Parts: sequence; C-alpha cells; structure tokens
Amino acid sequence: MGFDHVLFQLLNGFAGRWYGLDLFFAMQEDNNLLKGALFLAGFVWFWFRRSADPRPTRIAIVNTLPSVFVALFLNRLLSVCLPFRVRPMYDPSVLFNDPHVDVVVHFNMESWSSFPSDTATFFFAMVAGFWLISRRAAVGYGVYSLLFVLTTRVYLGLHWPSDILVGALIGAATTLALNAALGDRLARPLLALEARAPHWIYALGFYAAFEVGAMLEDIRRMPRAPLMAFFRSANAQLQASPLLASMLLATLGILATAAAALILRSRRRGAGPLERLPTGLSAAAGTNSSRLR
Repeated sequence: MGFDHVLFQLLNGFAGRWYGLDLFFAMQEDNNLLKGALFLAGFVWFWFRRSADPRPTRIAIVNTLPSVFVALFLNRLLSVCLPFRVRPMYDPSVLFNDPHVDVVVHFNMESWSSFPSDTATFFFAMVAGFWLISRRAAVGYGVYSLLFVLTTRVYLGLHWPSDILVGALIGAATTLALNAALGDRLARPLLALEARAPHWIYALGFYAAFEVGAMLEDIRRMPRAPLMAFFRSANAQLQASPLLASMLLATLGILATAAAALILRSRRRGAGPLERLPTGLSAAAGTNSSRLR
C-alpha cells in the first residue's frame, strides 16, 4: 500500500465516527467565509497597513490575483493531459468511510479527475503571495490551509494526498514565477490610477476580490455544462493520442523550467523591478493611502 493510500486511510478513517467532527469538516468545506474570504481579508489588511513604502506590498498583491487564475488554468490543463484519476470517494477499491453529515456537502464530481487538486492550487497561489509580503503571514496561512482546508478534502474523500501536494506546488510556483516576470509592469498603471481615481480602482478591485474570495464559484458555475463537456472531450482525445499528450506535458515542463529560472533570477536580483516606480507616484500613493485610512 502506497503513501497515498496510507495517509488517506489515516485521515478518512476518522470519518463516520463522531458526528461533531463530520459536521466540522462539512461546514469547513462549504463555507467560503472561512476559506477564500479569510485570505482576501489578509491582503486587504496588508494593502492598507501603514508603511514607509507600500509599493512592494501592493505590487505583490496586484501580481497575486491574476496568478490565481493562471495557476488554476495550468492545473486544469495538466489534469486533461494526464490519465484520469478517480477520486477516493468513487474508487471501489478503497475502503471509504462516508461521513454521517449530508447537510451541506453535495458532490457530483465523478467526471472531474482528482489530480492535481484545484483547491490546493488556489490556496497555495495565495499563500505564495503572502510569502512575498510577510514570511510569518505566509506560514500562518499555509498551516491553516493544510490543517483546515486541504485536510478536509482528503477527509471527505475528494482528493488523494498527492493531489494536494502537486496542486500546492503548482499554485505556489505560478505566483512566484509571475511575480518575477511581471515585476511592476501590471501594478504601475494600476497604482497610478489608484492615485488619480481611487473610486474606480477600489470598485474594480472589490469586484475581482469578491470572486476570488468566493473561490471563483460564480465563474465556474456559469459555463459548467460546456466546460465539463470540453474537459471530457479533451481528456478522451489526449488518452487516444499519447503523442499529443506527451507534447502538451513537454510544453508544461518547459514552462515549469522557465518559471523556476524566473524565480531564481528574481531572488538573485533582490527587489529589482519593485523599486522602479517613480518618486512622484510613490508620494501620491502614500498620500492617498493615508487619506483613505
């Protein structure tokens, strides 16, 4: 029995024994207030925190939000390139303990491959964003994600532990790589607009942050039927054409190597592009930040 099965049986083995424990994990799974919203609250706190120079923090936050979308796209692309993996709760060869609670947990994911985990990618893309801002915050959010968010997915039979591990690596690497690649290119015009028209930037920022805090639930629901059909068709075609699947995996490997190179290059250069905002813009941003506080 491999690592996946041993760790899964260890965590899922507690399911169905205590109603209170089942209810806790069920509520954790279905409550975005305790998941995405909690992370967004942290980014808002850091955005408005008093600081001599808020630019590096704000640049990291601006770069993190699109990183979440890119990481999830890469995650799904990888899932259709690899062989379909049945989730533990649907695997007849697994001794699965079904939780007592069926109040807030409703799943219909037989057609979605479990590897890698979208949820782990989502949360560790944001944990990496905190890493760029505050190591202590990143450790706190990382531990919270592992203990309460991602353990829940294994406990309820939605994922194998290796799904979580690989998904977390994809999310963290994507955020770090995009931050290194973007520098202040995306943040510069946004911070300039924030200095001139804060009502626009905060209205748009709230709109984007709301969807991220809801774990992209509304976006995922709108095209769910065609999206499911697309992934099923793509997975079937890739399984029928190993050459095409190998080419896509090779492309993802090249992207991963380039991402690692960008991260290493950014670390060697230190702050690098984060210091290129003009002095006037910095002063305007600082003044506006003080006014908003």
